[in-house]
Amino acid sequence: LAAAAAGDGRPWLLLGHHRADQAETLLFRALRGSGATGLAAMAPVRDGGAVLVLRPLLGVAPAALEAVVAAAGIAPVRDPSNRDARFARVRLRQVLGDPDGTGEGVAALAAAATAFAARRERAAADIARRLARAAEIRPEGFARVEPAALGRDAAGLAALGGLLALVGGAR
Repeated sequence: LAAAAAGDGRPWLLLGHHRADQAETLLFRALRGSGATGLAAMAPVRDGGAVLVLRPLLGVAPAALEAVVAAAGIAPVRDPSNRDARFARVRLRQVLGDPDGTGEGVAALAAAATAFAARRERAAADIARRLARAAEIRPEGFARVEPAALGRDAAGLAALGGLLALVGGAR
């Protein structure tokens, strides 16, 4: 989808992921052993390379989206894979038993994902502040670092890792 949007000269790709998708993503990642960053589930905005990926409906229940589509007289297109129990997300959806996405379980899981996302954003801001204080990127392709300003905790190590990736040419 990102390649198609970029090929059509569109700088953004808007996706229709909703609150139930967010809840399922959190559950799926928890079952896979994700840490706090992964439990933030899907980000509402992320770099998609050639496009900016936007998910503006993460807080909206799927039943509300269905109502909008029905009110507009549009027949929804349904992905058949959403009913295929071979996929873990489909089995999770069945266990939740809330196809409308309006129940307490989906709401609680989506709220937890939101809380983890806020934590992830605070950590990213802390890392950015530390890098701004501690690192000078040189045009020659290296960086000068003041280790004391970077710190020796998890945020300092993450900042150093990001800086090494940047200077080393990785994403």
